[in-house]
Amino acid sequence: MDIKKKAAILTGFLVLSLVVVGLLGGHIDFGSPVIAANTGCDASWYIGSVNGNEATVVMTPDTNFACDVYLASWKMFDPDPGSPAQVKFAQVKKVSPKGGSTPITFSVPVPDCAWQVDLSSVPVNGANEYNGTNLIAFDFGGGELCGSTPSHTPTPTPTHTPTPTLTHTPTPTPTHTPTPTPTITPTPTPVPSNLVCSPAFQIIRGGSTAHFKATGGIGHYTWKSDGAIPPMGGGPTYDPIYPSKPTDQKYLATVYSGTDTATCSVLVLAITPTPTPTPTPTPTPTPVPALTCSPAFQTIIGGSTAHFVANGGIGNYLWESAGAIPPVGSGPFYNPSYPSISTDQRYEAIVRSGRSFATCSVLVLATAPTNANLSVSKTVRNISTGSGEFDSVTANPSDTVEFTIRVSSVGRTTAIDVRVADTLPSGLRYLSGSTVIDGVGTSDGITSGGIRLGDLIAGRTAVVRFRAQVDPETSFVVGVTPLRNLAVVTSSNAFQINDDATVNVIRANPVIIPGILSIQKFGRNITRGESAELSSVTVRSSDTVEFIIRIRSLSGTTLTNVIVSDALPAGLTYIANTTSLNGSLIQEGITTSGGIVIGSLSPNQEAIIRFSARVRAGSSFPGGSLTAFNVASVRADNTPTASARLALTFSGPVVGSVAGVQTGTASNVLMALALSGLMTYGYARYTRTNIFLRRDASAALRRSLKDRQHLNFARFL
Repeated sequence: MDIKKKAAILTGFLVLSLVVVGLLGGHIDFGSPVIAANTGCDASWYIGSVNGNEATVVMTPDTNFACDVYLASWKMFDPDPGSPAQVKFAQVKKVSPKGGSTPITFSVPVPDCAWQVDLSSVPVNGANEYNGTNLIAFDFGGGELCGSTPSHTPTPTPTHTPTPTLTHTPTPTPTHTPTPTPTITPTPTPVPSNLVCSPAFQIIRGGSTAHFKATGGIGHYTWKSDGAIPPMGGGPTYDPIYPSKPTDQKYLATVYSGTDTATCSVLVLAITPTPTPTPTPTPTPTPVPALTCSPAFQTIIGGSTAHFVANGGIGNYLWESAGAIPPVGSGPFYNPSYPSISTDQRYEAIVRSGRSFATCSVLVLATAPTNANLSVSKTVRNISTGSGEFDSVTANPSDTVEFTIRVSSVGRTTAIDVRVADTLPSGLRYLSGSTVIDGVGTSDGITSGGIRLGDLIAGRTAVVRFRAQVDPETSFVVGVTPLRNLAVVTSSNAFQINDDATVNVIRANPVIIPGILSIQKFGRNITRGESAELSSVTVRSSDTVEFIIRIRSLSGTTLTNVIVSDALPAGLTYIANTTSLNGSLIQEGITTSGGIVIGSLSPNQEAIIRFSARVRAGSSFPGGSLTAFNVASVRADNTPTASARLALTFSGPVVGSVAGVQTGTASNVLMALALSGLMTYGYARYTRTNIFLRRDASAALRRSLKDRQHLNFARFL
């Protein structure tokens, strides 16, 4: 082979070697400093300058910052910032002033090659133990990766024949041994990337949080999203907040793992302000409440049903959920089922009302989490009237009520990642800053997505309280408006559970006639052991109820011939010889149309009348309704009549009349017996299924908790 051909081969081999080395190592620029999360040492920092082989760092700690700070530099042998291949180059320590916020400047040596600088709250003891422990922040710089400087590949030397020297005069090549041709190293084939960012696309409102997740890659992840708060992050999940904008805005979130990248996108919707209506002689229209979907998140088992509730908007609702059965629906409630699957799957349910929409999500589990059990008890009390805690209370417009949610881990296993969410119905407004967990204040959010209780060990109970205010009187019609409030509890290893409480808002004409008489009506359920005088009473079949009527003279002169009457609703029977006036038994007749005469009342004098009645066995209120009113009236000579009423809620089974049932022959009797036997057999088979056993155990547990609450007489003291 002649000299020119050999020179061409050697030159090509050298160029190819330089290309390969250039592909394997080079200058790396990782962008702005990355602020790490959950270190407890919050601070902002940046690299102020790099002079020669020294990087100067400027750090501004928060007001409550009180940590020892360590600055370490690393030689980078791998482009992945989380790779254990990095080797410590130098380390310095700077102690921050306690509680200070004055900028601090200190420097650390850096190598000539690519370097990484870490700001942490613990020292790095070894030279090659990089793991990112207790990072406050980190940044990158320098040139090529350390140890990756391109070099020439030496020309292979034949074993028996000396390598020919390249000169102007060709040197004869021995013919018995040919010069070996250099083998060109093939370019490595890139490994296909399996880095995935999910979900690929999502929609959120301005000011709320997006949720991204990375899988695949080399197992170390760095995130970046311009415009997000924070703009960068690390780890397999990234949950940034995107600010509100006057128009809809689309953002990208990019995840890095080694040399691989993947991208997700999020559409951030603008919050359109409601225009201020032009004042007119007519009343200002009531603003349309914001559309909400609740619970914002829930967990179910594949093949079971999810339950969603819509509130606000214009009152008309359309639902859709890809993969659900059915995939669409309408009305305030949407109860789709989701199919059984081999792996856990997350679905979205979207509700639309007019031009607004809201989103809920449901995690469908491949298998049932049976290793933990939770229970929940929901009560409410009227702060304005000072009532006790009950399943339901009576309130007036603008009253303040407090809800209490008790979540207990009743199994033998710790319940993991327990969350509670509470959906307020229209007519109640959450009072900001009122949420406490076990007596300690926490951030708002229980009515807008829920709050996290963390892990509950077996036997522990967490108590959540928050307050709401009833809307003004103009928001309600005259009469009683029940406002049902639902609390939902979820956990990563337990079934979803819920409980509710009701606020009965009463809007009535004034019961006080200025300058004449005032009347108030209360009651208590003797059978249930109630001792407080309540503004609403819950009754069951055969319960005994005591009614209390308080009458006071607001006149400047003595009122004569004061007559009191009380109209019992159908379904209640007066108990004889129970009527008393100021503690003394008096004549019967208070439940008749004529009432009873209690004599005269001097100015500001109060008279207290008590009597008892019993709910008839197997009875319900007229027409099968669950609520009735007991009205008391008082009048006197030359004064108008004043009235007050008490709401009674029937919680037992509603028994209706059975009419038109005809008797038949013995054959009909046999047919009826056969049919009942078949139904009994079917029910017996059903009671052996897992579904029945789980529901029966859950119902028994809830009844036990409620009974303990009802029999806790100490709460009335």
